[in-house]
Parts: sequence; C-alpha cells; structure tokens
Amino acid sequence: MPLSAFGKEIEMKYLVVGAGGTGGCIAAYLAMAGYPTTLIARGAHLAGMREHGFVVKGTRWGDVCLGEDKLKTMTAEEYLASGEKADVVFICVKSYSIDEITPFVEKATTGDSLIIPILNVVNTGKRMQKMLPERQVLSGCIYIASVISGPGEVSQLTKSMKIVYGDRENRVNPALMDAVCSEMIAAKIDTEVAEDIGPAAFEKFIFLSPYAASGAYLDVISGEFQKEGPAKDFFVSMLKEVVDVAHALGYDYNGRDMVKEKTDHLQVLNPLSTASMVKDVKKGGRSEMDGLVFEVVRLGHKLGVPVPVYEKVSAHYGFVDENVSE
Repeated sequence: MPLSAFGKEIEMKYLVVGAGGTGGCIAAYLAMAGYPTTLIARGAHLAGMREHGFVVKGTRWGDVCLGEDKLKTMTAEEYLASGEKADVVFICVKSYSIDEITPFVEKATTGDSLIIPILNVVNTGKRMQKMLPERQVLSGCIYIASVISGPGEVSQLTKSMKIVYGDRENRVNPALMDAVCSEMIAAKIDTEVAEDIGPAAFEKFIFLSPYAASGAYLDVISGEFQKEGPAKDFFVSMLKEVVDVAHALGYDYNGRDMVKEKTDHLQVLNPLSTASMVKDVKKGGRSEMDGLVFEVVRLGHKLGVPVPVYEKVSAHYGFVDENVSE
C-alpha cells in the first residue's frame, strides 16, 4: 500500500475527469490493474459505456471491455452525489473546459488529494493552483496517440504511452508522488516524476504547438509536413520560434537540437493524421487555439523574443495581445 501525505497506508482512489482518448486510456489502464477508478463522462459516450461496457482497443493490456465491476463511469453530478473523495485526479479535458470543471474538482477532493492536469497547454497546473489554493495541484503532460472511435469506445493508435508530472513549488510529499508513480507503472503506464516539470512539460508543447498551428493555418494533414516543401518549411519556421521562447525561459535541454529532433518526429506520424485542434477549428467550435498558439505570442512579447510567424497565424484567427500597446 502507498503512503498518504500523513504517512498512513491507504488504497488510493483514482478519478479521471474527461473520457476522451487520453482520459479513457488512463482510466482503463488503472482499472485493468485493479485500482479503484472512476471515469467522468457524459452524453452519448457515457450512454455507450453503460450499454455495452467501456471498450478500449489497442492497449498494452490488449483490447478490453470494462463493465461497472471493473471501472465506475459517472457524470460529475453522480460522483458528487456519491459522496466519494478522490485521492488522485487526472484532468484530461480540453483547456477551454478548465474553468467549468474546476468547481467540481474542488468538491470531489480534499486537501490531501493530488490533482494532475495533463493537458496539451502549458501552465495549466499553475492556473488551476490559483483557482484551488487549498488543493495540491501538480503539472504534467502525456505522450499518447488515442481517439474516441465510437460511443463508449476509445482506440489507442500506438502502444506508446508516457506520463510525466511534477511539483512546481515543493508543496507535495515526494513519497506520495512516487507512490502514485509506482502504481501507474504497475498499470503498464510509463511514468516519470520530474524534478523540474517546467522544461519537461514545455518539451511536448515545443512540437505540438507549431504542429497544430501550422496544420490549422495551412489546412493540411501530417503527410504534407513529412515531405520537403512549403508546408514543412512553415512548420519549421514556427518550430524555431517556439524553441527560441523555450530558451528564453531558461530551458536549454542540455544542448539538444530541439528543432532537428521535433522535425524528425514528424516522420513517426500517420500521414493522414492531424492535431485535435485542427479538427476543432474545422468544426467551427471551441478549440485550444488560445493556449497552443496565442500563448506563444504572449510569451514572445513578454520575453522579448521575435515570433513573427506566430503573430501572423494568431492575427489570422483574430488575436490581439492586450498587453502590448500600439
């Protein structure tokens, strides 16, 4: 049994908020390992889970179908009505949903709970900590390729799955973070507790931000970035700008050539794939444009780093940095 923040042995209860490709896989892995896990879902997706169980394909556990005896599936309202309090919460929603789910997270936890946002947008943990001053909010990120493939069904597209999280302000008992890490590794999730979560979380952002931004702006699929031409050149120009921002933040990554590494990473993508933000933009609904694209412009202006291509893309989507005077 792991140690709680007060040194007591407990059986940790996990809560996963968001039942998309990311949250669905995390919940399934934890449940398959036998850890008490609840997945917050809604709508047709939840209805599908209740009709035929939660189906998750392509995992390291194989294709699985989880009934209520293995994995609890609830709405946020049902969870609060149950009176349960989670020991560990994974936040797996889109960044634009943080404001609406934070009051629920506060009610579903105690001051001893660990809250781990693993969104694509950097600084989400810091943002949530300000909103939840009496809670322990970490920062983190996940590397996974997974999608909702039907109502009540998620598909993991590759076997790769890694979560990195850490404490920004040394507020959390390291033994508790390590205990969670051990259980996740036992659940077949590659997991790392980072001593400095800032550069670790920003490293994923270095690739995802220009990939999503250039994909949306140019309206192209991954295959266009994998071959020499204007689309790849545009991606690289944005990549260089966000790497410059990372360096200005003090993240040098031990001298690694991040532009080359992240450009090379394009080759592992499915040529027909796009970032989820691209799909959201094409639908005309809410997207993570603010956190994935506009935030680079804000950081560039704040740090004195030129980001002209990001400014061009951001202006195309109507962004004006209110902190910059004309």
